[in-house]
Amino acid sequence: MSIAELLDYGLKEVPQQAEIRTETVETNNATTDNSRVFKYTIRNVGFLEGTSMLTFKLKKLTGTDGNFRLNLWNGALSCIKNAVLRIGDYEVQNVQDVDKISTLFNMNQSVLQRRNVLGHYLGNSLELLVADQADAERDASTDATGLGQIQYDAVNSGVSFGKVADGAVGTNIAAGVSGHIPIASPNSLSIIADVAKNEKYGVPLSMIFPCLKGRSLPLFLFTDYNIQLEFEMNFPDKYAYDLSQDAAQTQAGADYMAEINSVGFSNVELVIDYMLPPSSVINNYMAQTEKQGGYRFEFPEVAVVKKKLNSVPRSKELQEVEHRLGQTGKEVHHIVMVKQFVDAKNKTGNTITSNGVTGAGSANITNINCENIAFGATVPIQAGILTTAALTVAAVDVAGQKVTLSAGTNMAANAGGADIQFINPPAQGLGRKILQSQSIDGIDEEEYNCEVNGLDIFPQFVFNNASQYNQMSLVLDGDLIVPRTMYYTDPNAQHQRLAPLDDGLTSNYKPLGVDLRNGNGGIVGGGTTIMSGSPLIWKYKRKPRMNGSGDGTDATENAKGHAIDYRREMDVNYYITHSRVVIVKKLAKGTSVMVSS
Repeated sequence: MSIAELLDYGLKEVPQQAEIRTETVETNNATTDNSRVFKYTIRNVGFLEGTSMLTFKLKKLTGTDGNFRLNLWNGALSCIKNAVLRIGDYEVQNVQDVDKISTLFNMNQSVLQRRNVLGHYLGNSLELLVADQADAERDASTDATGLGQIQYDAVNSGVSFGKVADGAVGTNIAAGVSGHIPIASPNSLSIIADVAKNEKYGVPLSMIFPCLKGRSLPLFLFTDYNIQLEFEMNFPDKYAYDLSQDAAQTQAGADYMAEINSVGFSNVELVIDYMLPPSSVINNYMAQTEKQGGYRFEFPEVAVVKKKLNSVPRSKELQEVEHRLGQTGKEVHHIVMVKQFVDAKNKTGNTITSNGVTGAGSANITNINCENIAFGATVPIQAGILTTAALTVAAVDVAGQKVTLSAGTNMAANAGGADIQFINPPAQGLGRKILQSQSIDGIDEEEYNCEVNGLDIFPQFVFNNASQYNQMSLVLDGDLIVPRTMYYTDPNAQHQRLAPLDDGLTSNYKPLGVDLRNGNGGIVGGGTTIMSGSPLIWKYKRKPRMNGSGDGTDATENAKGHAIDYRREMDVNYYITHSRVVIVKKLAKGTSVMVSS
């Protein structure tokens, strides 16, 4: 600044203030109650703010009013599957698994923030508490009192799943039977057929698109292009409870999960906040597009790589896998491994056939391979079985090769050598009734490493829960704020009964992560570039046990109704964050846009 400017005390023009205008945008495509894809076109004015929202209501399509409720864990976020932001023909950001990714990367916020702030938008309503009564344990057959346990608040949470002491149980299971399922009921905000009476949810675009988190997109630079947003929604089994799916259905594996056509979307709108800056700001941005490098809009992109973990034949058998994740030439910031049991929601269960049954008389079947038979398994009526009651497995003794059937069931004397078919309940039993499909399953014994540019980033595998939790907190730039019981999966933690196993709060949220940032706070230049010929390789080991809280051989533990089979096949998703940039250049014949990683 010159001396003359410093000594100029005349009145100067004060730049005008920015203005925010809000506009509600309807869908481009025709929709019905069963529609799951919603497309929008927005105007090329001002800045697109992350405070803009996708708003919608849910509508019950089948079943009975009062039975349906939005997922307690992440609310409306569980409704969104994929989202795409396009500028013309350029796909700026394509976010898959929005429900899981967005939830995960907001888990560094405090419980109060998630409940009292995000709850206004998402309607998530899971309240946790520490039990202060000796009868707090949900399953009266266990050897723990429940005092000091972390559990859901049946009074203040959006759904009361009940407890044994309530005396209200599912229709097909008698009260007091180990592993029975109490009737669930909504405390608030039921999803009914009358849309006008249902809650309206709003999901900020900054939670859906990472490019809008802490950033504003200058829409006025893209006057030659249409700007489109597209959202693909989940089926109801991914975001809604059907509380009529109680005892009988849950025994078959339904676990309060809504059917895929039972709930639909209504009043799906895009509420856009346009920030209109002063003309001087617009001119500065336009001037950048005329420079040699053009205007650069840098942001993080999340790539999704899907893999599998095969089932493990026997308890405590070591499984080692290496998953090649690619990403050659990209600048990677961090990697998160998310796992979920494949058959946790298999409504038909897993069919096991035993050869060599020799036992006769009483309710015990002996000399069979019990390792593949879970508590609560059903036995179809067949020749050689005499029964006066429902055929279910009441206890499992793996070491003794014996299962105990429900009362009134006996083997006929001539049944030796016959095949007996056991149909298992879901691999998690009741272990996923709260989080449902939003869970991230942990394994009791697991460890990992990652090969980057030909070298392992850790001198040895990350093998204990504390170290794994610490790595995940580094990825999130803050602590992963979940109760210890939801992350820790070791047998000691389960013996301590840190949470009731049938509450669905045990080892149901355990992501594994690796932070590859180099300390540079920027997007581009802040990660690790994956060299040509050296793809990312994720190295993983697990030694899973069968079920119960012991090593899979304790009959008492296996008979408590908590059939968590850690040996099962698993779906694995890797969420890989890397740098991405949009370059806008002013040309003689218009504006050029280039999107690259």
